[in-house]
Amino acid sequence: MLQKLKEIYNINLDFNKILEDSKGILARPHIAKAIIDEGYPYTWNDIFNNLIGDNCPAYVPNKILPTEEGINLLKKSGALVVLAHPVLIKKIEIKELMKLDFDGIEAVYYINSKNDTRKFKSIASKYNKIITGGSDFHGIDTSDNKHAPKLGTIHLDEDNIKKFLKNLK
Repeated sequence: MLQKLKEIYNINLDFNKILEDSKGILARPHIAKAIIDEGYPYTWNDIFNNLIGDNCPAYVPNKILPTEEGINLLKKSGALVVLAHPVLIKKIEIKELMKLDFDGIEAVYYINSKNDTRKFKSIASKYNKIITGGSDFHGIDTSDNKHAPKLGTIHLDEDNIKKFLKNLK
């Protein structure tokens, strides 16, 4: 993606600096932040709508990894594996995914309706999965994007926090 940004838009970014600034977790929001931080004349929305968003010229799709293989790799690394933002999954029934070796489900998510949250909590209970929550915040100020998730907007009750902490290894 950085190579394409350089070739197409003459945007030069230092991969190692981005990786260091992102504390080892690198995703498109970190690249967008680096573009802005380096003083290029783009807003957050410009970058995602025109440069690195899906189907944009500098976009590079993720490597496809079978779900079971990904879960096994994460488990071998000692990770707690949670199905993230199930409300966005459209091509398969969530109940089918719960047959996989997930530890939990992100039942509380910033774009869920109340009914979505109830449904995912019920599924978690039925399949004995922990409940997590997330705002999808990636540690980056997205103030020029009014639809972006905000840190601290999602909360879990004390029981679910205790269950989550108990499952951490």
